[in-house]
Amino acid sequence: MYGLLGRIHKERFVESKFTDQEALKAAIESYRNGFQADPNEYMGVNLANLLVCTGQELNTSQELNRICNVLNLRIGRKGDISKLTDYWDVATFFEVRVLLEEYTSAVRAVERIYAMDPPVW
Repeated sequence: MYGLLGRIHKERFVESKFTDQEALKAAIESYRNGFQADPNEYMGVNLANLLVCTGQELNTSQELNRICNVLNLRIGRKGDISKLTDYWDVATFFEVRVLLEEYTSAVRAVERIYAMDPPVW
């Protein structure tokens, strides 16, 4: 439920051209509640990206740092990027690497996604 609510509010924020601060706050709260209940990749990566939209930075935000650490552990347990077969695992790896400003690893993830030939949505 938290993920669905977060997605609805996030979409409102995006459709407002990133100006609807109430939608942003509501999306963050939904994803935060979801991540606290079940610290999974979907909740975490959305929460982290939205926190960045509020101006938080990895080197000054304990919450953002903690989320990235949890995401790193979860993705790391799935194995090396070259062995991952699930599109969303690789996409999450990519997003976390961008948040961590580890651009060489982010490029490796993009290359892996390209090699996977994901479906067009």
